[in-house]
Amino acid sequence: MIFVTVGTQFPFDRLIKGVDSWLNQSVVAQIGHSAYLPKRMAFYDFLGAKEFDEKFKEADLIVSHAGMGNILKAFDYRKPIIIMPRRSELGEHRNNHQIESSKYFGSFDGIEVVNTVQELQDALSRFTRQQKIEFPVRNDGCELEKLVDNIRSFLREG
Repeated sequence: MIFVTVGTQFPFDRLIKGVDSWLNQSVVAQIGHSAYLPKRMAFYDFLGAKEFDEKFKEADLIVSHAGMGNILKAFDYRKPIIIMPRRSELGEHRNNHQIESSKYFGSFDGIEVVNTVQELQDALSRFTRQQKIEFPVRNDGCELEKLVDNIRSFLREG
């Protein structure tokens, strides 16, 4: 199962439409305040924390906006994740901070960054052809592990 999530603050119709038009296997999405309602996949506007966590754990692949919470959760659960950063010029966010975050996270195994609907659909097709995105074995010395720990510390202190 593929779990798609767009966060709770802004709609992200470009991502939802891209997955919905590609659909060729079981997909469940949390679509937020989307103006576009998927035609081919199961969806919820919002999920409670417990239900969200259950969907995340069940998933073989996560598809998400480039939200830090989803990236950290994918890391915690060892779930491969495809992230599509929101773009301010398309009205998807107030600024382009997700693009900058994606540039950094895209260098890690298990995280694939896509910027267009075509790139998203290509990544989904690769995943379903068993060319799965592999998440690395947890290694407490890896750079991603250190980054995640630093972000968590910052969030606890703030």
